[in-house]
Amino acid sequence: MNTKLESMHWGATATMGPATVRGRLLVFGLSMLLAVGLSVDSIAEVPGVYDAFSDFSFVSNPTPDGVWSYGYTLGLQGTLNLYTTKDTEFSLSIWERPGVRDPNVIKNETGAPILVFGEILFPTSDFLHFHPGNGELSVIRWTAPTSGCYGLEASFKSLRIGGQNTTTDVHILTSSVPQAPPIFSGLINSNQDALDFTGAIEVSAGDFVDFVVGMGSNGNPQYDSTGVRAVFTPFGGAQVQIEAVISDVQQLVNQGGLDPGQANALTAKLQAALQKLNQGKVIPGINQLQAFMNQVNALITAGVLTNAQGELLIAAAEAIINRLLIC
Repeated sequence: MNTKLESMHWGATATMGPATVRGRLLVFGLSMLLAVGLSVDSIAEVPGVYDAFSDFSFVSNPTPDGVWSYGYTLGLQGTLNLYTTKDTEFSLSIWERPGVRDPNVIKNETGAPILVFGEILFPTSDFLHFHPGNGELSVIRWTAPTSGCYGLEASFKSLRIGGQNTTTDVHILTSSVPQAPPIFSGLINSNQDALDFTGAIEVSAGDFVDFVVGMGSNGNPQYDSTGVRAVFTPFGGAQVQIEAVISDVQQLVNQGGLDPGQANALTAKLQAALQKLNQGKVIPGINQLQAFMNQVNALITAGVLTNAQGELLIAAAEAIINRLLIC
């Protein structure tokens, strides 16, 4: 069943598709995971963020690393036709079809905002411009360079600041579940509308995720300048994160917060969790992490650990569990 999502900012509506990407998609709770990752060293991220704006290439399509490509389809499940023509009107970098301006994908690479016709504002960061054609959907495709779990942050908004309203339909699709409905869909019906998506996906190398814009509710491609932001962040493996928590426990020994016996009891549960996960036994591994959390709580109650010390360890273990449940 689809879940309706109301935008917190401007009231635009969007729909989440089935909670599945390669069998597993989490469309809530990622902000908590990322927040813990920022405050607890135990939440590891693999280097290499993939950002549609920063990684844009006007040299080749697909981009030289093969990660991003730009094109159009004749339907949500249609074959991607790559844009083959480049133009630089208004100092903008434009991918398009030969002799046809729409559909397109455009980036402002000048370092200064560009206002076109007094109505369309091309920003200097975050958002690429994409525009549908008369029946063609414009598509920005991300192709997974490696298998793994990625956090995805995406946003869609009108880039028009005056004149006629943008009226487009926007979508996120994945090849991980062939012919499945979009994992996200929404409508932009005014120049103030914006839609956000935050989630996590598990992909195999070569899987792709498409960001798509169509003509919207009025069936007319005019005035449909739409901005899209898409950022993929790979997460480190749970085993790496557990090793980091073991280091945190040892650090507490060095600081005098735990004696060696107490630390050994905690690390034994973490080592057991590692062993289970290395055997592919996720639920038993989670059970060991929960046992670790229970023991930390007992040490807090006994006054051995301060609330702050214990809560950091518990937050790290909870984030690892969430990571295992996500991917």
